[in-house]
Amino acid sequence: MTDDKCKVVANVPADISVVRFATVRAQEIVALTKMIENPQTTKLIFQKLPCHMRRRAMSHNPNRMPRVLREAHKSQMTKSGFALKPKRPRRKYRRRPSRLHEEYKKRSSKILWLETHLWHAKRFHMTVKWGYRLPENSCARGHRFCYRSVAEHCLIMDTSYLCCIEIKGSQEAILHGLASLCDPTIGPTFGAASFLNGTREGRVMVFKRNNFSRGPIGLVTFFWRHGETPDLRTLWIWCHPAFYEQFLVELNSSYGSDSDSLIEHTEIKINLNKGKLNRFRLRGPFSHLVLSNLLDKDIRRVFVASQSPGFIAGVDVRDPRMILPQSRVKEHTFMPTQCETILTSRSRLWDASVRDQITQVRTSFPDYVVNSRRSQLLVPGSELPFQPEEIPIPLLIVNASHESSDFVPGCDVIFPAGWATAFWLALIYSGGHAGGLKDVESMKFEYRICRDLYLEVDSDAGKAAAAEQKVKLMEDYFSRPPKTRNNFIKLATPFPFGVNWNRLLIDWDYQVEQGFTVLRDKKLLSTLTLKKQNLLSEYTLSHPQLVAVTIREGKGMGRGYIVILMAHKTELIILSISPLDRINFTKNLKLFCCIFLFTFIDSVRMNFKEVQLKCFSHSSLKLFILEKNLQFPITSRKKTIRGFKSGQLGCFVVSLAFFKIGANERNSSGTKYYASRPQSPFFLFVIPIVIVQLHYIFLFYNTRILQHRVKQLVNRHRRNFTDIFETPK
Repeated sequence: MTDDKCKVVANVPADISVVRFATVRAQEIVALTKMIENPQTTKLIFQKLPCHMRRRAMSHNPNRMPRVLREAHKSQMTKSGFALKPKRPRRKYRRRPSRLHEEYKKRSSKILWLETHLWHAKRFHMTVKWGYRLPENSCARGHRFCYRSVAEHCLIMDTSYLCCIEIKGSQEAILHGLASLCDPTIGPTFGAASFLNGTREGRVMVFKRNNFSRGPIGLVTFFWRHGETPDLRTLWIWCHPAFYEQFLVELNSSYGSDSDSLIEHTEIKINLNKGKLNRFRLRGPFSHLVLSNLLDKDIRRVFVASQSPGFIAGVDVRDPRMILPQSRVKEHTFMPTQCETILTSRSRLWDASVRDQITQVRTSFPDYVVNSRRSQLLVPGSELPFQPEEIPIPLLIVNASHESSDFVPGCDVIFPAGWATAFWLALIYSGGHAGGLKDVESMKFEYRICRDLYLEVDSDAGKAAAAEQKVKLMEDYFSRPPKTRNNFIKLATPFPFGVNWNRLLIDWDYQVEQGFTVLRDKKLLSTLTLKKQNLLSEYTLSHPQLVAVTIREGKGMGRGYIVILMAHKTELIILSISPLDRINFTKNLKLFCCIFLFTFIDSVRMNFKEVQLKCFSHSSLKLFILEKNLQFPITSRKKTIRGFKSGQLGCFVVSLAFFKIGANERNSSGTKYYASRPQSPFFLFVIPIVIVQLHYIFLFYNTRILQHRVKQLVNRHRRNFTDIFETPK
């Protein structure tokens, strides 16, 4: 082996001519290139590809070939002659594109579509509500994902279905007409000093004209135009489409006109901007960061200082199609916090001629033209330089206000019609997460925000929505086979498909022929929270009113249309337990329900005793004995209660179920135990606490499991039972 290496080294020349070596290699390269360009075989380019890369359409469609082989394939196709002209399609398929567009217009004329309808229809379950086809919930079933978006990221919702009404005239005349629709005892109205300068958005409950006690319409938001004189002011009112027509009729009657579209009074003019403005709602800690991607770099620092709650900022931005990122990016986590100036609420969006001009640019400068110009950029995905057809687009950014104790940052973006899809894609690509109507209900349930998107329970629109929901739930319930339906009688659910508000008042001997209302008086509600009980004697209510309360607990998932059980302070729960081996749960246990008590009882001061109880989980139940506060867990099977709506806001009958367990039996020593109410299996006591936001429902009726578990646990805690029961003298 060593000799062979020596022979090879001996044959290597001592030096080499670089020029001669390069010349010979160049001749070889030219010969190889010639052979490649002029092959002697008859195979085509696509026939030389591996089997897994071949496609049937390569013979007539060069775009199916790899990019580096397309030109050679096209030259081969040119030499072999062009393919025959394909068969002319039928007239049905030739006219399909135009007919498809006409079909979209026809379908959207019956039920209105949002501008982002096509985007949502591919990703969301759509539903028909209030004359619109709206996205209800995502096909991905991301309930927890949307909750985390509001808590940690940014959730975006298209709220363009909200209707805008514009009122022009003198400030005094506008406020005089609106004064008959607002109750000053509820809170600030349209004439509040903090809203008149036009820098902040307000919200107010509107009623039927001069009928504040029994005529609520709904909650509306409003803001004035900034920088105008008192002789000529402009007011925008945003209302829910469910009561839009009703509110418009009240406005007409307030200003003395019967027209449904335009009111021209001595000094007042009302324009309907329904469908002329788009509005997106962003909620979450990264809402402003996602929105800042649409702003210029010199405005981003100023934008941060304008984030006070309820503040309105007017900005001009570029066409979002020019700066759309090539792929979706995550929201940034850093933003400057210092700046010298702040934004103002002045905007060109108030001018109707400017809005019409911007909407026309959207149609004259379509998406395919923008995409073709962006494809010619040297760096893919970079911003497109300013185009001659491009004009700045005005935006109004309305920051979220404090609606509850837990402030959720966010903002609303208002811009002209025709640009919803462009701004929606820009916000989604900037890191926002899309949401639907279910997410609005979730935010109302979890954070008590977005109240303007929720209908009041005592309004005509709220009652109609509740009746519609009840019919829907009943149809879904009775469409199932009987054996798969939930037995609501055994579950002790008196109103499984809706909330019977009048029933709550009837149990209190009220006359409810005229309906019910919700108590909204700020002064009276604040008095209820005081510790002094005699303050309530100063108020007299002419008719029954409902009070809204909220239950807050740590764990669990709420179910709708359920009953909360509560005890009166004069009633004691003292279980009469004989030897457990002799107890027949099937005969004596009439009803077993968990008891919910909360601190609001003591605040209302209606002769209730304040009792603190812990939360119950799905798989375990804790029985609490009042006065002695004895507790022991009773484990039961996890029962799934279907047919209920998670996070339902409603009023429920608050009652307490007493039950009798072997009251007349004796133990081994001959001692007899008695219950506090041994004559009745259960006693119903109702209190007027109504709009209750529930978090937990646990109904257990598997008596055999209870019997076995109680045997084990009572023996373990027998010492704790000795001071509860007393032998009668």
